[in-house]
Amino acid sequence: MTRPVGDQPIVLTIAGSDSGGGAGIQADIKAIHANGGYAVTALTAITAQNTTGVAAVEVVSPRFLEAQLNAILSDFSVAAMKTGMLATAEHVETIASVFRRQQRVIPLVIDPVLVATSGDKLADPAVINAYRNRLFPHAMLITPNADEWHVFGGAAANWGAPVLRKGGDEATHRDYVEDRLYHPDADDAATKAWRSARVEGGPFHGTGCTLSAAIATELGHGRGLESAIERARAYVRTALAGAWSPGHGARVLDH
Repeated sequence: MTRPVGDQPIVLTIAGSDSGGGAGIQADIKAIHANGGYAVTALTAITAQNTTGVAAVEVVSPRFLEAQLNAILSDFSVAAMKTGMLATAEHVETIASVFRRQQRVIPLVIDPVLVATSGDKLADPAVINAYRNRLFPHAMLITPNADEWHVFGGAAANWGAPVLRKGGDEATHRDYVEDRLYHPDADDAATKAWRSARVEGGPFHGTGCTLSAAIATELGHGRGLESAIERARAYVRTALAGAWSPGHGARVLDH
């Protein structure tokens, strides 16, 4: 079924490029379009990667990132935004500064991907502090995995915004996945939890990017937070069920 053009919310994804197409801004674009949105983009980094790993990363300068954001936001009526890979504190601060200058509130989903320019996972204190002090206060939702949850302190009050703790990487639950929604004033008790059977056949590539992009798109359609999460989770589970192996490493989702 073709969706009328005027019914497509414009969703801005701010993330790194995955040359293998399974994650990053490529996955975001696919997820946004699959969920009835129109994707616009701002690149934070260019990577040389495939399904087996990251070979190299080139980080975009903060000035060029700001130029991309200004170009998009000055022309398009953006209905929602999401962030993915932000390799430097300057990236985080640039996005926060541009976001603050907007004259209307745009729903923002933050996927706090912590990576170094080598492609390795990173817990850089400067990046963490920039996220916490500059960007998190603007978020409608933050979507950490288990590692990112612990890097930022492992408590709902540490985020200052609603947090969806993704359970896909938690090895303690072998048969199911449970994603838990926390609000910063809820005394570390989850206000909502979604449990579903674990999809076998991993490892999978791009699930976190896809989920956050789908949630942002649903928010762009005007849905409430819990409804947006539920619809996005259902989409990701369908995409996981159709996952396949275009290369020799991790499987990618069927967007």
